[in-house]
Amino acid sequence: MGKIFIVFIALSIVGCVQKAIPIKSQVSENIILFIKQTVLPVAFEYSSAVIDGSITPYDKEKKPMTGHPGYLHSENIVFSKMVNDYIKMKFSDIDSKAPDKIKINLSDFWLEFTYPHSGGYMTLAVLGGGEVTTIITAHIEIKTEILKDGKIYKKTFPISADDSHIQGYGTGTRTSYVHQGYESQEYKIASAINSANNKAIILLNQFIDSL
Repeated sequence: MGKIFIVFIALSIVGCVQKAIPIKSQVSENIILFIKQTVLPVAFEYSSAVIDGSITPYDKEKKPMTGHPGYLHSENIVFSKMVNDYIKMKFSDIDSKAPDKIKINLSDFWLEFTYPHSGGYMTLAVLGGGEVTTIITAHIEIKTEILKDGKIYKKTFPISADDSHIQGYGTGTRTSYVHQGYESQEYKIASAINSANNKAIILLNQFIDSL
C-alpha cells in the first residue's frame, strides 16, 4: 500500500490540525485491589526520556507516517502521576535516605497505526462509501532498577496495547464510530495508551513482589 494513500486516509480522519490525546492518569481499580502495601522504607526516583508535546504515528516498520499532522500528548506527565500514585499505595514509608531504592525510567513511547484492509478496499470505502478500520497500538518501554538488601536488580519492560477505530464514509456505516456517535480516534488512541500504562503498573508490581 502506498504511503501517500495511507497519509490521505489519515488526513481524512484527523484533518490537518494536531489534536490532543485525552490520556487518563488513573490506575485501574482492578489493579489497586491486588497491591499489597509494605511498611518497609524505600527511596523512589522517576525519570523519563519521553518529552510531552507532538507525536507522529509510525507504520508497522516503525517509520513515521510522512505528512501526518500528528497529535499532542502528555504521556510523561500522565505516566509519572500513575507511577507515583502506585508507589504511594505500595509503600507507606517513602524516604529519600532509605537504603532500599527504586528507580523507574520511561525510556520510550510511540504509536503504531496499521490498516487490516487492502488498499483497493480502502479506496472504494473512501470514494464510494464504507468503512476504514485503523488498528492503534500504543508502545511504551520502562527501565526499572531496584536496590534491595545491597543487591541491584534491573529489568526492562517493553509494553504494548491495542484498540481500533472505524471511520465511516458516505452511507452504509452502521458499525462506524462516527455513524453511531462513539469516541473520536483521539479517544481510541487514549484508550490504547491507558491500557499500556496500566500493564506497566501490573508488571512493575509483579517485579517488586518477586524480590
